[in-house]
Amino acid sequence: MPYGIRLDYELTEGEGGTDGSATLTTSYGQKTHFTLEVKTVHRMETLSGVERRTLTPVNSLPVLLICNRLSPARVDYCSQNRINFIDSAGNACIDVPGLYIIIQGRQEEKKVTAAGGIFPAGVMKLLFVVLSEPDALNKTYRQLAELSGLSLGMVSKAFDVLEQRRHYRKAKSGRRIMDTDGLCVMWIKDSALFSD
Repeated sequence: MPYGIRLDYELTEGEGGTDGSATLTTSYGQKTHFTLEVKTVHRMETLSGVERRTLTPVNSLPVLLICNRLSPARVDYCSQNRINFIDSAGNACIDVPGLYIIIQGRQEEKKVTAAGGIFPAGVMKLLFVVLSEPDALNKTYRQLAELSGLSLGMVSKAFDVLEQRRHYRKAKSGRRIMDTDGLCVMWIKDSALFSD
């Protein structure tokens, strides 16, 4: 998101099969609440399904689509059909009463991927724990191993992979995840590969 705009979210399966909720806060402190729809969009039909959901707000909240990078044609479709979205490259179109954000032209970083996905399975398991429970990040390796179902050695290797890819760093105040929102989107995209 642009400087001064923060998106806080909670991924939970909600009413009507929604994927969670989010609050977007502007630099002036204005808060806009959304119902989240997290999808991998490869076809226009997927956007048609999201469009049907946006016609009726869920829980009286507008729907915000979080997805992989959209092609220019799909961005146009979203704009024309009032589908609010943020894609994995950082492009966004949000048009709700009192708030208008448009970010265009961002390209997704090319990632060196492990066979089958962005992250090895062990990193995915550790990420699930630290992204879903931020307080877990500074637990001991032994506690993280128990929470994630990994060995102590794999926890160490997973942190090494995250550090090499600049998603994590050690600081005097403790461990720190860099770009939590981006990592969450990557985790969602990668986990979709495992469920296919």
